[in-house]
Amino acid sequence: MEKNVELEQLRQLVAIAQTSTMSKAAEALHVSQPSISRGMHALETELGQELFTHTRNRVTLNDAGTIALDGARKVLADVDVMRGNLDEHAKRMRTIRLGTVAPAPMWLLTQRTVTAYPGTVLSTEYMAEQDLERALLDRSVDVAVLIRPLGLPSIRTQQLMTESLSVEMPPDCNLAGRDHVTWDDLNGLPFLVLESIGFWMDVVREKLPDSQVIVQQDPQVLDQLIGSSDLFNFVTEASQAIHPERNRARVPIWDTGASATYFAACLSDSSEQVTRVLDLFKE
Repeated sequence: MEKNVELEQLRQLVAIAQTSTMSKAAEALHVSQPSISRGMHALETELGQELFTHTRNRVTLNDAGTIALDGARKVLADVDVMRGNLDEHAKRMRTIRLGTVAPAPMWLLTQRTVTAYPGTVLSTEYMAEQDLERALLDRSVDVAVLIRPLGLPSIRTQQLMTESLSVEMPPDCNLAGRDHVTWDDLNGLPFLVLESIGFWMDVVREKLPDSQVIVQQDPQVLDQLIGSSDLFNFVTEASQAIHPERNRARVPIWDTGASATYFAACLSDSSEQVTRVLDLFKE
């Protein structure tokens, strides 16, 4: 008759070896002592050998028990590795790798995706547009967010949103009363800029070559500096929702490069998990 050893019996064996008494092993495993005794009796029966030497106050492993303990630990370690691998596999199956040129479309994609498909995880990386195209084609990312559609037959593209820049400034600034400004109006003025703004950083440096651009990594520090200084800063329709209320004037920038339309792209043979994210933006 085939003998079956249960994982719980192996856990009990290890606990007894660690505690030297069945009562302490039962306490450690949150089971009753009779349950431990029955489990060890069943294990000895299944293995065909006695595993313990019993004294008045202690239970010690005999030679057979020591061999069984070594095997139990190896089996339980293998089970832990298997569970870890399965958990990692499940996480990968729920994860969509997103590469994006800017944060705003990532916020929108994340919000819609987790609302429509709870449990989905978006793993995000900021990348330059030319790098994103390569990453999509070599499957390093599942979805690429760019500022232009990709006209390749192997790629599906979906328009996401449009984002436009405005500038914030102290209310007593001479530009504060304007209905709009241009890059020429702003060139030479000092700006506070968050580091993680993607391709917008290249736009700022190109359009404002004479401006001092002070880059901050921490959004909270940036907000504190904005609130306590006369420096200018940028904001968009998407980002203004996460900014605190500030006593600053906001004026839109009407000029080339001050707005961007974002497109999400995936390979045509992508999984349903990926394509349904793009479907969320169909009209």
